[in-house]
Amino acid sequence: CSAVSAVDLSGRCVACISVCLRCAYNYACSLMCLSCQAGYVFTTSGCTSCSSLIPNCGSCWSQYSCVSCATGYYKASDTLCSSCSSAMVNCAQCNEANTCVQCVAPYTVNQALSGCQCPQAY
Repeated sequence: CSAVSAVDLSGRCVACISVCLRCAYNYACSLMCLSCQAGYVFTTSGCTSCSSLIPNCGSCWSQYSCVSCATGYYKASDTLCSSCSSAMVNCAQCNEANTCVQCVAPYTVNQALSGCQCPQAY
């Protein structure tokens, strides 16, 4: 069997559920996840997406700890991803609340101002 499948009681390989990285049959003969794909975390109900547990979280260690936020958001705390545009006007992508790395068009990043500025032609 491949790494993303399990052997059923008849000895056949059965594919894991798509969000599972590894799976196996439990004592009730049900297929269960042993570990989850990236962007998911193992909870009592199986593999759950990080963004459904912590809004706008792209990768998490647990349901209480976001590792990295989705594009356009920054990690304000372990359980909070805040919008870059709420921290800095016209910021599309940031590393943290005060560091914009990409602005919405037509604005450009101005490192000296730590934000976005209108292009010279405007």
